[in-house]
Amino acid sequence: MKIFSSVKITLVCVFNIFNLSIYNNFQQNNPQKLTIIVLPPYDEIANAGISPNVRESIEENIKDKDFFIMKFPFKKLMGVPYQNIFDKKFCKPILQKIKADVIIMSKIDQVSGTGNMETDKWNLRIRIYDVKNNKQKNSSLKGENLNPLELENFIVKNRKTLIKEIKNSR
Repeated sequence: MKIFSSVKITLVCVFNIFNLSIYNNFQQNNPQKLTIIVLPPYDEIANAGISPNVRESIEENIKDKDFFIMKFPFKKLMGVPYQNIFDKKFCKPILQKIKADVIIMSKIDQVSGTGNMETDKWNLRIRIYDVKNNKQKNSSLKGENLNPLELENFIVKNRKTLIKEIKNSR
């Protein structure tokens, strides 16, 4: 039994070193690419389970040859407060666990709750935090009074603007 435990621990250590090695090699081979993480949105009613999937939509729509979009590391950030963050001053615990050049934060506010997820209306704000220079800026994109489908379309329609703002944030 002890042999299997030590083999398991060894394999886990090797796997973690291998993953870190892949990340480091990626960064060395692609120094111009910005590593970006998109946080879940600041949402006062997040626990209600009726909010639009803003994080996933932003991740999907900021894909660019100059970016490495980090898959959100739920397991790695266990025990770290990463929900309801819309200011750089709350990002430090996240940055102690992961390496990112840019953090994308968003905030959604429910304007009207109709009891039907498809017709609820939301406002959207986005912030871009340049970790290296410790600067954050508000995106020019402001979604107002949008249902979840309109919110998704708003992000898709304005993807080029958001990508440009991320590139110019450095």
